[in-house]
Amino acid sequence: MSKLLARDLGRPDLRNHGHSGHDGRHDYTAMAEDVEGFMEDHALQNVTLIGHSMGAKTAMTVALRFPSLLQSIISVDNAPIDAALKSDFAWYVQGMRKIEEAQLTSRKAADEILQSYEEVHAYAQALV
Repeated sequence: MSKLLARDLGRPDLRNHGHSGHDGRHDYTAMAEDVEGFMEDHALQNVTLIGHSMGAKTAMTVALRFPSLLQSIISVDNAPIDAALKSDFAWYVQGMRKIEEAQLTSRKAADEILQSYEEVHAYAQALV
């Protein structure tokens, strides 16, 4: 991949993930500090930081803290917001469990189950 992109690649594990050791502190600032330390230890400049999910929020945190360290970021499967699960999330999970238990073979059958869980059809479609 490095040859294809004509760039050096580094892929550190975030704390408490992969081969990294356990650390009691587990927040985006701490993970951003870890990434910043990796970049400093390897004298990286003009970095394109790619992160997936939690790694994406970590990349965004690095970008907010030290934008001059980065050329760009690629945030995959995440949004730059802090959003808690809505209180109705458990209700949707219950609906999904009913679908799984029913071992359905059609989307129509799943839609019928979800009608009692979500009135807005677009939301129900996203759940299936």
